[in-house]
Amino acid sequence: MLAGFAATAAALVACGLAFPIHRGSEPDAGPEGGGACSQDLGTDPRNCGACQHDCLGGECQAGECQPFDCGPTMLAGGSTLGIALSPEFLYWTVYAPGGPQPGQGELLRCPLTGCTKSVAPTVVDQGMRPSLIALDRTYVYFTEAGGTSRPGSIRRCAVDGGGCSEIVPAASEPYGITATDAQLYWTADYMGTNGSIMSCALPACGSIVTVATKQPHPSHITSAQGHLYWTLEDRGGGLQTMKIDDSGAPPSPFGSPGFATGLAVDVDGGRIYWGDRELMQEAMLDAGAPALPVTSTPVMEARSIAVDEKNVYFIGDRGTTVNRIARGFATTTAIQKLATSDPSADGYWMEIAVGPTLIYWTTGNGNSVRCLLKPP
Repeated sequence: MLAGFAATAAALVACGLAFPIHRGSEPDAGPEGGGACSQDLGTDPRNCGACQHDCLGGECQAGECQPFDCGPTMLAGGSTLGIALSPEFLYWTVYAPGGPQPGQGELLRCPLTGCTKSVAPTVVDQGMRPSLIALDRTYVYFTEAGGTSRPGSIRRCAVDGGGCSEIVPAASEPYGITATDAQLYWTADYMGTNGSIMSCALPACGSIVTVATKQPHPSHITSAQGHLYWTLEDRGGGLQTMKIDDSGAPPSPFGSPGFATGLAVDVDGGRIYWGDRELMQEAMLDAGAPALPVTSTPVMEARSIAVDEKNVYFIGDRGTTVNRIARGFATTTAIQKLATSDPSADGYWMEIAVGPTLIYWTTGNGNSVRCLLKPP
């Protein structure tokens, strides 16, 4: 899930979001009875591995559904980065690292029931190096890292397709972002060793407040149960947590220090997940705060994490795999590898989101959003 989007992603299940799954014209037809399931179950994308198991756009190889492009971009040489789901739309960001306007990018969307590689997405907004995305009931927000010709900012657009505007001008290299009912939070100076956590009150976002300073390489951020959580991509970093109140108490590290990357909160299950260069880690939430013990399983750089009602999904192996592991895992819980990238052709994968039916992820310089039907 994108960073800062775990609570919204978990809530999508309750919203009843679903994709139409092909059931065949003859529900009782089997591989020997003709009709809807008469094809080779090893290669038929509408009956992949089992009758009436539709890959929803992906190919079928050896009875397993394959990833497919579901969010193309029209930006030549673009890199896709942020991703988020609303009950109706898939949103993602893309920007061109080079070309005549280096860093120029877009916030794109397509309807969840119509995202295919043959349908051009809608350009919702434009920005300079648009990065990660957050949603609330009214708006979609995204960080704009900026460039030499334009400073960073926070922008927002109405989820119903209304106008877009800059709500935080001249922000210092913002990256991760999350929204509560009353506040917007983001990480600033992502590439610096003296980063910050910033905030403003919604909806106007008038006064900007510095929540925490001296945060080296602050990356993903999210909130749940009255607490903020963020990861620090620094050797001495790790997971940081802070209660959202007026006490002025400083943030506290949780778990072992390390180069922390991906982050997701499972509100319904009462768990928090984060990754570093060597481990995927999990802890129970106690009144919103992480509680010991921490359970971990070996994973190489879980850079982005998303959670559904049963599993944790993450991009691992330095952006080259999409993986799944059961919630409430133990050190010995098996990790299921769902997809593997060829970085020379498909880029290094970046951010992940999950809906009730499909898994979505951005492909970096692969210039698309990739989708995969959830395996049984």
